[in-house]
Amino acid sequence: MKFTAYHGTTLSNARKIINSQTFTFIPRVNHWLGQGTYFFVEDLNAAKWWAQTKKDSSAAVLGIDIVVNHSYVLDLDTLEGAKELNDFYNNVIDAQIDFKYSTKEQSYIDKFPREEKNVRRSKIIDLFCLMKKRGACMYTFDVPINDLRIESIDFKPHERQVNIIDNSLINFDTIELINV
Repeated sequence: MKFTAYHGTTLSNARKIINSQTFTFIPRVNHWLGQGTYFFVEDLNAAKWWAQTKKDSSAAVLGIDIVVNHSYVLDLDTLEGAKELNDFYNNVIDAQIDFKYSTKEQSYIDKFPREEKNVRRSKIIDLFCLMKKRGACMYTFDVPINDLRIESIDFKPHERQVNIIDNSLINFDTIELINV
């Protein structure tokens, strides 16, 4: 599978990424697709929007060509990927594995109770990718931009994201800095 991935960030961070030829991320207990570096798939405008949400900084986008064997990606937009995750989750539940939250996770859930499903999904995807040796996870999310919705035909805008877990998937020879 081959696609262009766009990472919205600040201009100073973009330069650091290019110079160091590495992406680092800040772990979060409620990452949508587990821990890793997030990109918008084939959607430069979404990355520009995200970059512009960064306060007090010049916005930038990094574009990168990703080439990866499909079997190394958990693609939750496919029935195959959804079934794999579903089977894995059911096996975890059936095995009655004590699914405890870390102190940091529990504190976050206590503060934001509606986020528990996001915390749990992040943990499950992290565990799946570790055990099944997957280097990336993809999924398409609804975009909460009401201006783009067309209620009369039940149209909702979406954005496809990829979480790159294995940084060796990133070919820095193809990186492009796009000022926003």
